[in-house]
Amino acid sequence: MSYQLIELGLDQGKRDELKQYIESFEKVTNTEKALLIANWLKTHGGILEVNEHTIFSALKTMAHNTSFDIRGALNNGRNRGKYFTTGDNSGYFKVHHIGEDHIRELEKERG
Repeated sequence: MSYQLIELGLDQGKRDELKQYIESFEKVTNTEKALLIANWLKTHGGILEVNEHTIFSALKTMAHNTSFDIRGALNNGRNRGKYFTTGDNSGYFKVHHIGEDHIRELEKERG
């Protein structure tokens, strides 16, 4: 699948903050990385729903690997982990409070 680069509306300071935050987690799955990005964008960027293009654009912004099934990671986060719920817009996802709880656990683990 090919992804589209979209404008996230983050200034340089926010882009640097996002990169520093995501890189503070050493061992996370692709689904967890998508969850961390989605939650950070919700909290700091005012982006309440994400899709694969949103996550792809954030990964590219941070110069991170994009060679995984981003849409699959979001679907797994919704179907298996229950980290996401279906968004209001077709094809979009929202972070669920179960996802927020999982992020708190990840943040504790990183020290």
